Amino acid sequence: MLIVVANLVIAVVYLLMAFVRDQTIFMIVAAAAGIGWTLSASELWVAAQRAMPSWSRGRMNATVIMVSQGAMALGGVVWGAAAVILGLHPTLIGGAVLLSISLILAIPLSINFTGKARVRSWIRDKLLPDKFLP
Repeated sequence: MLIVVANLVIAVVYLLMAFVRDQTIFMIVAAAAGIGWTLSASELWVAAQRAMPSWSRGRMNATVIMVSQGAMALGGVVWGAAAVILGLHPTLIGGAVLLSISLILAIPLSINFTGKARVRSWIRDKLLPDKFLP
């Protein structure tokens, strides 16, 4: 639920950034964006940590970091190009709309699956001999 609230904050921030003209108010809005981004990222990180088997946590953490950094770089190129082509205000409004749509999709696609995950026993039974697992 926290991730939905954090992303809702970010969507509202995108709308406010499109319309706020005062620098002081804009900085307060940008601080709210940082709070929403941090809450969202930390919630996803905790969910990933809980879902990973302990023996593969290091490799999975490295993969998550690499993929997220690559996604941020690619997202910067895409949103930067959108801002150049469409303009800053339509891009921010479009980002808010797309993020709101993703929030609607987040309800049936919850990531709270860790209680049902049986990754360790599946890996132990199917993929790896006993000597590789603690």
